[in-house]
Amino acid sequence: MAVSRGPNVGSGAKDTPLHVVVEETIGGQIFKWVKFFLYFGLFTYLSLIVVAMVIETFQTFRKVGGKAENEPSGTSDGSLLGCSWMRRGKGGTARAG
Repeated sequence: MAVSRGPNVGSGAKDTPLHVVVEETIGGQIFKWVKFFLYFGLFTYLSLIVVAMVIETFQTFRKVGGKAENEPSGTSDGSLLGCSWMRRGKGGTARAG
């Protein structure tokens, strides 16, 4: 809402400028701040998703631990004493450990 204040109301000419005070309601100010924080949060969330995708992409280019995934792990039936469910497919019997 624009309000003219004071007894000297100018006409807008160069020698008598027009002074206008613009006031904003509390509800309008709150709405602007809420909208700002929502947009900021959305932008931050999407930025973090993009960063996570970039990191995930670059991690696939390097080998973790120096071994390729298709190399044998070196695990034998003897080292699986407590894992009877691992030996079932290999025909082993469960041992008490």
